[in-house]
Amino acid sequence: AKKKAPAKKKAPAKKKAPAKKAPTKKKTPAKKATPMRSASTMAEFAPAVERYYLKFKEEGTGDAKFIRRFCFDDLREDEEVQDKMALGGDPTLSVKVLPRTHTDTAEELGFARAVLKDEDDYGVGEIDACFTDMNSPPGDPSWAKFGAVMQYFASSRDLQGTEMADPATYAAFVGIEEAPVAVVLRTAWGNGCNLTALLCSEKHVYVVEYTNG
Repeated sequence: AKKKAPAKKKAPAKKKAPAKKAPTKKKTPAKKATPMRSASTMAEFAPAVERYYLKFKEEGTGDAKFIRRFCFDDLREDEEVQDKMALGGDPTLSVKVLPRTHTDTAEELGFARAVLKDEDDYGVGEIDACFTDMNSPPGDPSWAKFGAVMQYFASSRDLQGTEMADPATYAAFVGIEEAPVAVVLRTAWGNGCNLTALLCSEKHVYVVEYTNG
């Protein structure tokens, strides 16, 4: 009897090579906006504030508003306080505050200006040349920045030797809690009778408004 030829073994099926996955692209982390620091000059900083102001004036500022922190009229009858503050004459002095919502200092001050809506205030924008050095581009927090503004309305001669001669102490008395990182003037008359200054700290923007006579 003829022997049966052995059955041919089936060749094992070729395994499919696993599909290559497309390399995943690493997400580049979004760059955080950084505040302008002391390297900026006022010549660079002031126009940046103006640009942001015009932007927010057009876009709107939502329900943001300044909150009153101090008003001299509330204490006008207190002669001890009047002497302590060394304002003289027939003054008004108020301080209002707005919490910071922007990282960039120029953007924050532009926003604050739009919230202030002071375009129609009498004499706004008049800044005597002798007071322009009260402006201060962004840098480290410094009470000296407030001290420069304080000299406009408080008599340094009358404050001499008192605790209120210290800018940080005076600032605390009128409701300013943190040292400014930047200052932008809105108004500063040459006769010393009208001042509006925006002071930006790391957490707030304060507006100081003063008139006399």
